[in-house]
Amino acid sequence: ANKSKKTDQTIAGLVAKIEPSRLKDSLVRLAKFKTRWSYSSDIAKVPEWIHAQLESLGYPAPNETRYQEFDIPGGGRHRNVLGGVTSQGTGFVLLSAHYDSLSEKPETVAPGVDDNASGIAVLLEVARIIRGVSLKRKTLFAAFGGEEQGLFGSAACAEIAAQQGWPIDVV
Repeated sequence: ANKSKKTDQTIAGLVAKIEPSRLKDSLVRLAKFKTRWSYSSDIAKVPEWIHAQLESLGYPAPNETRYQEFDIPGGGRHRNVLGGVTSQGTGFVLLSAHYDSLSEKPETVAPGVDDNASGIAVLLEVARIIRGVSLKRKTLFAAFGGEEQGLFGSAACAEIAAQQGWPIDVV
């Protein structure tokens, strides 16, 4: 079976650009929020940090990095962070992760390195690696909030995508 498989050199080259230290730095930074529980008083700082990271990777606001607001019952306004391609035009890949976290004591400690800071770290690293690379499909990066309490961020994004007819090829 291995003889029939061919390595795509472009993909291999992109994978070689992964920097484990950058992944670790993102994990450490996200864990420093102490809690990323959706009802914490500091949760708004998390999407701001993700937004700033996407901008620093070359996805300028407001066109390529932007917020998408949504509500959480009993938790007020929250924001997803979208970066990359706009929802207009040709089909695209939607790469998503969620930034909120949960624990047995989420009011004080919910660093969520394994759920889902690791997903956000990978999202940011992929955004860095493919910036400026010509791929068959463009990518929209989405960092969702409110997922641990009921998939609120992704549901809000899916509703908007359906209403606006986003040409999503792959999630």
